Amino acid sequence: MIYIATIYNCYPHLEMTTTFDDPNIVCRNEYDSLEDVYFKDKPFTGTIVDDLDTINYKDGIVHGQVTSRYRSGQLSSVETYENGDVVCRTTYYMNGQKETEFLNGSYYNWTNKGVLYKKDNEYYFENGKLRSLNGNEDDNFKVKHFTPEGDLISTERKDVRVNDQSERIIDYNHDLMYEWYYKLLNIDIAGHSEYHLKTHVYMWFWKIFEQDQEKYFKIVNTLLTHPMEEVVKRIALIIAVHRFHPYIQSENHDNSKAYQFIKEYTEYQDSMPPDRKTKRVVL
Repeated sequence: MIYIATIYNCYPHLEMTTTFDDPNIVCRNEYDSLEDVYFKDKPFTGTIVDDLDTINYKDGIVHGQVTSRYRSGQLSSVETYENGDVVCRTTYYMNGQKETEFLNGSYYNWTNKGVLYKKDNEYYFENGKLRSLNGNEDDNFKVKHFTPEGDLISTERKDVRVNDQSERIIDYNHDLMYEWYYKLLNIDIAGHSEYHLKTHVYMWFWKIFEQDQEKYFKIVNTLLTHPMEEVVKRIALIIAVHRFHPYIQSENHDNSKAYQFIKEYTEYQDSMPPDRKTKRVVL
């Protein structure tokens, strides 16, 4: 790979172009080419360019703009440094859409379709409404989740110690959860975080199981015809693992796909030790 360096300032009388392999250009830090760059034993001020990257230096340290490109020539990233410290950074998808940005102390993330889905500890729906809010160190919660209309739907508090064990406490708005669970599982949510909204929906199902099993199996039967295959597979696995077969609808045209997964997962589960732990149904 050929590097071209344009030299100025440190040798104001001299304008020259050289390759990075020139013995006069030396990176004294073998692990970091952004610092300790010298030309003829003097700190280098200028620009080093190759076919993918452009790096500006001042007194041997990265200073100014640094750009990188994909092999296609499309811009990959743009960074701005001040005396070795990054001031802002933007990265791009191969289709040219902005992917991430660090600016004024905040971090932003976009989908490859140009939709902002994250800023610092805030996650957004595609309509721009707040989806999830991760708590900071001083907050009394881990994460809050919202509906696409902006209503608070659940709050996971910070874990508490009970009998020397960590206990997770989640406060749900049950009416909103029941209204939105089907739609929330149908949303293609960008950005995976530790406290994913869809995971909290599945956790809520077990809360309903504890409170009202009839309502729980109504939800299960509804999800057997869910349009997202990942949801159908997960519900089919739950049925197979916990032997919920007697409590679901008979196979029909609408849920036949789900029954294919149920049969597959049941066959596998039946090959496991028969004393596996299952949920107890009291209907």
